[in-house]
Amino acid sequence: MMVEQLTDPTSLSLPVAAVGTRYLRFQLAHLALLIPLGCLREVLLVTPAQVLPVPDMPCQWLGLLGWRTQAIWLLDLGQVITGSPGVQGRWSVLLTEIADPTGSGEPLLLGLRVDSVQTIVSVVPERILPLALEVVEPRLQVLFQGYVLSESGQPLLIFNPQGISQVLPA
Repeated sequence: MMVEQLTDPTSLSLPVAAVGTRYLRFQLAHLALLIPLGCLREVLLVTPAQVLPVPDMPCQWLGLLGWRTQAIWLLDLGQVITGSPGVQGRWSVLLTEIADPTGSGEPLLLGLRVDSVQTIVSVVPERILPLALEVVEPRLQVLFQGYVLSESGQPLLIFNPQGISQVLPA
């Protein structure tokens, strides 16, 4: 009886605090960020040897990553947001879909290198606060939907992957 209740999702009642949009928490240098789970395809752990560098590309573009039958552009999100390259060794990569900046209608799959992936959290929309100008550089504000405070009072920036095409040079 108890096993059936645990495996039947209709029998679960979640506490009010757990109801909300689910986000993956990740780290970039000193920043703690959240990305909506609905934006993610997969989270990968890769080594630099798995990435094919592309000559004459800006430093935030790490190269191409083979994933299933596709070649995915890999962007160093730490380089874009904090201005410093990410950690050495194994990389955590968030595979996310973004709207095609050319307007073709077909979404693009993009790999985002982050320092570490931590946990999944649930946030109710009422807890999301607007960004203050002093929190994020004005040119980067399109990358964030706001922020929430963790239980310890740490700000968690809510990352908007759709803003990437607006902050990268053409």
